[in-house]
Amino acid sequence: MNAQLTSYLPMLLLSAGALLVFVCGALSPLRGRLFRAVALIASGAACLSALWMVPDATQTLVDAGPYARFFTALLCGVAFVCLLFAGEYAQRRGFERDEFHALILLAALGMVMLAVSADWIMFAIALEILSLSLYVLIASRRDKALPLEAAIKYFVLGAVASAMVFFGIALVYAASGSMDLAASLAKAGSQGTGLLGLAFILIGLGFKLSLAPMHLWTPDVYQGAPAPIAAFLSGGAKVAAFAALLRLAMTGAPAWKALEPALWVITALSMTGGTLGALTQPSVKRMLAYSSVTHVGFMVLALLAVGTAGPGPAMFAAAALAVMDVAVFGCLGLLSPLDQDADLVDGLKGLGRTQPGVAGVMALALLTLGGLPPTVGFISKLVVFKAALGAGYLWLSVIGIAMAIVGVFYILRVLAALYADVDEAAPPATLESPGPAGWLAVALSAILMIGLGVAPMPLLDAAAWAFKALP
Repeated sequence: MNAQLTSYLPMLLLSAGALLVFVCGALSPLRGRLFRAVALIASGAACLSALWMVPDATQTLVDAGPYARFFTALLCGVAFVCLLFAGEYAQRRGFERDEFHALILLAALGMVMLAVSADWIMFAIALEILSLSLYVLIASRRDKALPLEAAIKYFVLGAVASAMVFFGIALVYAASGSMDLAASLAKAGSQGTGLLGLAFILIGLGFKLSLAPMHLWTPDVYQGAPAPIAAFLSGGAKVAAFAALLRLAMTGAPAWKALEPALWVITALSMTGGTLGALTQPSVKRMLAYSSVTHVGFMVLALLAVGTAGPGPAMFAAAALAVMDVAVFGCLGLLSPLDQDADLVDGLKGLGRTQPGVAGVMALALLTLGGLPPTVGFISKLVVFKAALGAGYLWLSVIGIAMAIVGVFYILRVLAALYADVDEAAPPATLESPGPAGWLAVALSAILMIGLGVAPMPLLDAAAWAFKALP
């Protein structure tokens, strides 16, 4: 196969899958399971093509080397598992339409393009494909007011964030005269205009990542979005934005060094604000939204230590965030009644006894978020704090370790509710058992959370190897 074509193969498969879903929807508008099957095949094939078929070469617009393979496979895998969760969720609530699955594939396309972009034009197009798809997906449950409100909030703030990124790109181009990502960063870092452009890009990506103080939209949007779409937002879109930020930081290391004080403050605020915000939340989804702010802070802490420890800890932390956030939001969707998502902590009481399988995996996901062994969350925090201490970020490490300990308390609140005694006067709602797709998603989530915690070295080695070919 032609090398150029093979470089773009995962993106072509996702695009073709979305187009085929739309065609199937035009011919058979009520065949929800057909749409789901096509989308699953497309995302699975894209994941496999990233692992085996992408050449170790850099093309004009995209990086097709090992770094791109790592994040392409990860993001396509996230899309696959989210489709398993989301298809079951949407089918039971009557909105499993063709556009729902096609937009998940298009959002995954935007994520992959953002992670592999080696050119500012590709970077901008990827950001818009991702953002526009997510705006519609958040509002996909049109019979409820809260998802529509969340979509409007995300649209307004997302548009502001995108505008900041585009203005930053314009300034970087003005300072360097090049749209090539690596070449422009090398030239722009020595000029005030270029540094100002990088600052705008950091602010825009900070909105996408929910870094404090740019995180205030996150609880409202996560609360309003359908649970599987919140999983896609947290476990997919944030990982893609972080992959782009990590590439920018390493490609233009001298320029980003000037922004290190700002990153130090943002990291401290994210870890502290996210943890303290989660402690007092009666809403499970808002609590998980604040928890994601904390974990993105941990990821940026690993990014700060890249110069000393290498990118392995940061990339491992990104993979861990994807696994545990998709698992916890996906299981929450399966444990929700049909009329609305199970959102209040008290509303989960007794589900560990009436739905032991799904609730057990959700409990495991919560323990993973809390960083308890032998889960991938524990290893993720371990490698991040080890890298940060080795790089000399003592106070940030102290703040992070303290917040990781405090964060266990809000996790225990939800666990206690899950396994509380059932109130005979107000028993939990009767829920249908998940179908084959739901059980497959639950099983994959459990295997990854435990497997990567017990045997993390293959993923750590893959992350370290992937970085060697980063342009």
